[in-house]
Amino acid sequence: MSYLNFPQLNFFGKFRADPSTLNNTPDNFNPNNQFPPANGSETSNNIQLYWNPNGTAQFALDCTVTRATYSNGSVATSGDDDPIIGLDLVSADDTALGTGRVVDLDPMQQNVTEIWGLGVKIVGNSSSPYLEGAFKPSAYSNAWIQVAGGQGDYAGSANFQSVLEQVTMPASLDSRFLSELIEHGKDPSKLSINLVVRAFNSASQQYAITEFTLGAMAEKGVSEEAIKAITPLSELAQGAGGASGKNPGQIPTTSYFDKLISERLGPLKIPQSEIDIITQTAKLGAPTPLTEYDFTWGQVFGTIGLPGVPENATCVPGADFGPPPDLLTPDRILTPPEIQFTSGPIKVPTVAGPYPGYFAQFKVITYRDGPSGSEHTWVNLNLGNALLSTKPAGPTQSNVDAGKYGTLALYCFGNNKVLGKINYSDDGFYMTDAGMVSIELDDADVEAVQCQPLGLVTLDDKSGEPTGIILRENSQGLYVRPNQFVYRMNPGVEEPASGSGGGQHPADEVNAGTATVEFYVSQFGKPAAGVTLTVSPMPPLQAQTYSNNTLGTGGTTGMVNLSVPLSALILENGGEVTTDEHGIARLKITGTDPGNPRGYMDGQIYFLRYGFKDENLHKGYVQSADDLVSVQIYNPQPDLSQLSWNNFVGPILSQYGKIYPIMSFADLGDEDAVAGNAKNIRAALLRPKREGGHMPVTRDLSAGRLNLIVKWLNAQ
Repeated sequence: MSYLNFPQLNFFGKFRADPSTLNNTPDNFNPNNQFPPANGSETSNNIQLYWNPNGTAQFALDCTVTRATYSNGSVATSGDDDPIIGLDLVSADDTALGTGRVVDLDPMQQNVTEIWGLGVKIVGNSSSPYLEGAFKPSAYSNAWIQVAGGQGDYAGSANFQSVLEQVTMPASLDSRFLSELIEHGKDPSKLSINLVVRAFNSASQQYAITEFTLGAMAEKGVSEEAIKAITPLSELAQGAGGASGKNPGQIPTTSYFDKLISERLGPLKIPQSEIDIITQTAKLGAPTPLTEYDFTWGQVFGTIGLPGVPENATCVPGADFGPPPDLLTPDRILTPPEIQFTSGPIKVPTVAGPYPGYFAQFKVITYRDGPSGSEHTWVNLNLGNALLSTKPAGPTQSNVDAGKYGTLALYCFGNNKVLGKINYSDDGFYMTDAGMVSIELDDADVEAVQCQPLGLVTLDDKSGEPTGIILRENSQGLYVRPNQFVYRMNPGVEEPASGSGGGQHPADEVNAGTATVEFYVSQFGKPAAGVTLTVSPMPPLQAQTYSNNTLGTGGTTGMVNLSVPLSALILENGGEVTTDEHGIARLKITGTDPGNPRGYMDGQIYFLRYGFKDENLHKGYVQSADDLVSVQIYNPQPDLSQLSWNNFVGPILSQYGKIYPIMSFADLGDEDAVAGNAKNIRAALLRPKREGGHMPVTRDLSAGRLNLIVKWLNAQ
């Protein structure tokens, strides 16, 4: 089971992701940095703000339920059909979880951003939700440039796959869909959820503190005292290189500008009238929005269904489509070859991209009309993150380029047959259907689709014959995916006991020095037993090149010595594992002390590639460049004979206070202020990591450092 099965619920709306970008570069972690820089100080002039330095790390949903599909494949699209249609699906920020947070693994690996502490609920007229659950922490995957010819966040698209846990239905609703969830679910406390996020707007209001604006302020009557106080802000920069780099003196977002001005002028008690002149003079023209959404908002749609097997799996074992093999090159350059096809050569359309489409999960499912009734078989396909658009999608349109794709169809390569056309160009394809496609099969095609590769092809409108391949299942029907692909490891801490399905989950309260990575392998949608995988770490140069070219981390400066030393990450049996009868292969990994190869960055980052040992299997298998396991190994707990503010606690908390403004409810760089707030800070540090109120919001404080900071706070 999974969200790809029936029954399933679709929703559409917008999401907010509000990260603090001060932690986007290792350069900013230099403990000698001053915020803002000391005027003319070489050591502090490498501070880089990027686009949202005062971000809260909040992740929020604001959506509407748009469609319900019942267990027999019938569909409800209005409240008259099912009262759950039209209700709000939103983030449950009023629960004990607090607000959801976006969390990067490390400044040198920002391409596996996770969601932590998110509650999801469906609400209506009742004072209680009709459905409520906790989003199991999970990272996005399959990030790509979805807008043809675009670049950056606004053009990107990615999907989150996870589980809703602790599911309850506090209020009653006469909904057939909710009744079927209860009837068909093995574990009523868990559901499967898939989110697609795109069209994100990171264009913020800009302010400038430069020689020109400072002069203009003086002409308008701002005092010399005030100008002297804010002049160091001209040393800040949005990009690399300090004041000599990108946009010197330019400060993004109103909230961060106001924060800096308040800090600089507050002690001087400058009149508000002068502050207003400073703000008005420094403010640049209105930002040019990159999408139709407000700053830090974008489009989201998704699907909720029954949980997978096992019920705690954040991935969905099954099958997927990918670009034809020859289109995926290490540097992601499109080279449109001719793909040999059973009925003759079919050219891959040379649409902009670089890909004509991206990875899409699907599943073949069967429903029976009662114990002795007839069987119905569908192919359920998620194209929500798979098709190109001409420009960023908006609240009322998808902008998929129907002119370049033409007619799209699901195709079986085994019997050379079109199984059904796909109406993808209608805006309702995303706004109502969340990109989900369900095609019921003729009885004659059922056997073929269960043992032959499928694909997404373009059709000639006159002959109905295929003209090109957009996406296809590999010829052997193979699929492999780790259930979890982000690990934080603390050498010297014992591994937690395996839960259902085994292995360590990032939300486990014990941070281990060992972990068990589970790989799910299937063939034509069924568990594949006896398949051997090889797993190996990327060597340092390859790791550096990879991270520099990802959608999340690309453009980050100060990245040095990734995956050094390789010997700090030990793979059991040399990284070779074989699947059991359930198609699951388990690999134990052990983290040891990596030393201090990255200077003032804690620990080290490693990337694990995985694939089939059998070259004949691996040769035709298509993987995304991001199909890997990311591992953070923290440094062990320091052995300090005497713990003090100056020799340990102060430097760490001061750094967090600078890099993550939302955590500065007290001056984390001031010993007296921290001691006076010791109880509250301790409580925030010891909150479960799943909760939105956990400190640090970035979840990047090692177990060793946490233990010592709490020990010092206890003494206060």
